[in-house]
Amino acid sequence: MSMGRTSKRQSAGKGAGTPASTSGVQKNRQYKAGIYARLSADINEKKNESVEVQIEIAKKFIEEWNGKHTDKIEVADCYIDLGKTGTNFNRDSFQRLMQDVRMGDINCVIVKDLSRFGRNYQEAGNYIEKIFPFLGVRFIAVADGFDTGAGGNETKQMVSEIKNLVNDMYAKDFSVKAKASLAQRRKEGSYVGGPAPYGYKAVWEGKVRRLIPDENTEEIVRYIYKKFIEMESYTAVTDDLNIRKINPPAVYHKTGEVYCPPDVAYKGWDKKWCGTHY
Repeated sequence: MSMGRTSKRQSAGKGAGTPASTSGVQKNRQYKAGIYARLSADINEKKNESVEVQIEIAKKFIEEWNGKHTDKIEVADCYIDLGKTGTNFNRDSFQRLMQDVRMGDINCVIVKDLSRFGRNYQEAGNYIEKIFPFLGVRFIAVADGFDTGAGGNETKQMVSEIKNLVNDMYAKDFSVKAKASLAQRRKEGSYVGGPAPYGYKAVWEGKVRRLIPDENTEEIVRYIYKKFIEMESYTAVTDDLNIRKINPPAVYHKTGEVYCPPDVAYKGWDKKWCGTHY
């Protein structure tokens, strides 16, 4: 899918495959920009990721840039992939964009953010770090504040920024996926915490992790509740547990011993275990 061009295509072959100057991006250069927007097939895609919003953000950046700089940016075309995964770059409009880059019609690629460009982080980094510089293409990820045409970027610094950007995107994407996975597991009735709380044990029933009473300690938990009702004091309950040398949760989870053996130094309860956990 493509939106209408705002400038004529240059004659075929002009600038095709021409490497960038080793001295970097030229100053006061006129840029012919290809705005790339992608919407995945994910039904959970946020509304603010719509292609219209992505293109508007890119155009707003161009408007602000042109108002402050002499090296102007002109929109040559918009390239839109709908319902396409970001895990590979075999997308119709992206391939058309790259063809126009090789033909010399595009020398600046603008995206809303790197995730719209692609979610295959290694391949995305390869385009930004190697392919685009070789072809003399400026790359801008607006929301990430990343611009390979910005002044003052030494080569080593630029490589570092690219790696940081890609790593940050990976971390954010992993976090989103992890949270989604946990939410789905909770929906299925799974316990998604760490070790089971004192008085319970976690067991797997197929792919669902459930909490069931721990036969070794469930009576201790009932005893704690009973004593608190009687004494109305966390300190009193704690003292009582220590007198009986009942192992605190951390020791029990480590040793499996409900009571402290006579020949082992006793590590007593802290009242927070009664007040916070029960």
